[in-house]
Amino acid sequence: MDITKTEPNMGPNNPQSAQNPNNGNGNPNIGNPNGNNNGLTTVSAVGNANSNANNNNNGNGSQLCAGCGKHIQDRYLLRALDMLWHEDCLKCGCCDCRLGEVGSTLYTKGNLMLCKRDYLRLFGNTGYCAACSKVIPAFEMVMRARTNVYHLECFACQQCNH
Repeated sequence: MDITKTEPNMGPNNPQSAQNPNNGNGNPNIGNPNGNNNGLTTVSAVGNANSNANNNNNGNGSQLCAGCGKHIQDRYLLRALDMLWHEDCLKCGCCDCRLGEVGSTLYTKGNLMLCKRDYLRLFGNTGYCAACSKVIPAFEMVMRARTNVYHLECFACQQCNH
């Protein structure tokens, strides 16, 4: 999902709209650290607080934030998951970092909106341990020897087993 950031009185069709530099870069893997597309969304900053071209319009031209439900009267707004957000309301469900500041990517899993770091920590994996063949989570510390990756507790000398 793209998050686009614009100033008031500058609609998405206005050629002067301030687009996020990461928006439209053509990378099909944005939004997904592994390159596959299993429900992950690319986030970009789009829209403005006075634009009528979005889904959170309350009927009088004022925009409503999907996070807090209040009117968006800030200089900038964010669009993610086809909804509009205050910059302070679009946050990671784990670490509460502002997703508009962290980067241009929002990761979703179930009802969670996550930053890349927390998505990988919770759902990513780096591969399998060469000793025990079990999955090694992306956030776990590992030992590497040439092309092999090991859990810390599995890494041992082949001769003395220590």
